[in-house]
Amino acid sequence: DEEPIRFLTAWIRILNISIEYFDHEFLDLIGQKIGKVISVDQTTANVERGKFSRLSVEVDLSKPLLFKFKLHGRVWKIQYEGLRFLCFHYGKVGHKAETCPTIHNTEGGNATPAAQDTNTLRRDPTIAIPMHKPESFEQFGPWMLVKKPPKKKNPNATGASHKNNNGSSKN
Repeated sequence: DEEPIRFLTAWIRILNISIEYFDHEFLDLIGQKIGKVISVDQTTANVERGKFSRLSVEVDLSKPLLFKFKLHGRVWKIQYEGLRFLCFHYGKVGHKAETCPTIHNTEGGNATPAAQDTNTLRRDPTIAIPMHKPESFEQFGPWMLVKKPPKKKNPNATGASHKNNNGSSKN
């Protein structure tokens, strides 16, 4: 039997952080609130960016993702890079809200008490990890995920429009 995936290393961004907080000690303190700090992005370490800091953190998948936290009297927001299956109802990685087994079981009235109190992340359909629900569902949303900018189209790439091609450029 395969063991379920319990930990995932993810890049996170701490938003709207002042450059004065771009030191390893403070970033480690932030990262430890989320999980085990694996590394600090070199650009962040070199204080070359001012909108956010970037850390690689080992996240415990049995718990809801942390979306913000309070430290030094301020609220800090967190975004996650590269996560594709995040349930915005529970803040859990492994499925999207549209396919959330807990929500769909509860709505149909067929859920067992155990299914109503837990959410599961499955790697193998026969093995599940029970997870506790956070207190509020509104706290999670698409804003937690880093959006990649759309790729720019290269006009010289194959398949590009050739309507201005009037023949050979050779004389």
